[in-house]
Amino acid sequence: MSAGAVAAPAFLRSRPQWSVLAAVVVAWIVWCMLAMRSGGHADHAQMQSYSIAAALDSGAMWLTMVVAMMLPATVPAIRYVAYATRRQRRQRSILLFTAGFVAVWVVVGVPVLGVVEIIGGPVWIGVLALSAAALYELTPLKRKALRRCHRTLPIRFDGRPADQSCLRFGSYQGYWCVHTCGPAMVAVVLLGHPLLVTALVGAIVFAERVLVRPDRLRLFVGYVGLAYPAAVLLVVG
Repeated sequence: MSAGAVAAPAFLRSRPQWSVLAAVVVAWIVWCMLAMRSGGHADHAQMQSYSIAAALDSGAMWLTMVVAMMLPATVPAIRYVAYATRRQRRQRSILLFTAGFVAVWVVVGVPVLGVVEIIGGPVWIGVLALSAAALYELTPLKRKALRRCHRTLPIRFDGRPADQSCLRFGSYQGYWCVHTCGPAMVAVVLLGHPLLVTALVGAIVFAERVLVRPDRLRLFVGYVGLAYPAAVLLVVG
C-alpha cells in the first residue's frame, strides 16, 4: 500500500468535519448553477405560483441555502461531537447532529417561504428586510443568541443515548442559529437570493461564529448594514 493511500485516511480521520464540508461545497456548486441559470437572482414576480412544483423548487432552494450558508459555521460544534463519541461512530454522530440542525431550519422555512410567495417581488422589500436584519445585529437578543451558539451540550459516548444527544445538540444549535441568522436569511430570500449577497451573508455568518470575537463583528455589520442600503440596491438590481 502506498504512503499516499495511508496518509489520505489519516488526514480525514484528523478532520472528521470533512463530510459536512464536502456537502457544503456541493451546495455552493448547485447554488452557483441555479444563480447563473436565473441570471444572478430570482424574479419573484415570475416565480409566484402555488403549484406543488413551485413549492418543491422553493423548498430545494431553501435547503441549499441552509447547507451552503449555515453549516460551515457549525464546524467547531461538529468537531466537538465527533471527538465526544466513539471513534467508529464519528460520522454517524455528525450525520445525526446535522440532521437535527437542518430539521430546525426546514421547519422554519415553511412559513418563511409562504410569506415570501405572498409579499416577495419589489427589490425595496428585500432591502428593507436587509436593513432590519442589520438593525437586529445591534439588539440584545442577537447578542444572547450568538453567545448561545457557542455553547455545547453533553454528548454520550455510544449507543442510543449518543444518537439522542447528537440529535438534541444539533436541534439546539439549529434553534439558536435561527435566532442568530434568521433575519438575514429572510432578507436574502426576499432579495431573490443574488449570488454576491448570499456569499457575503454566508461569510458574515461564518465569521461571527468561528473566526473573530462575535460582538465586535456584530456591531460592525449592524452599523454598516444600516449605513449603506443603497449599495445593496446597486448590487441586486
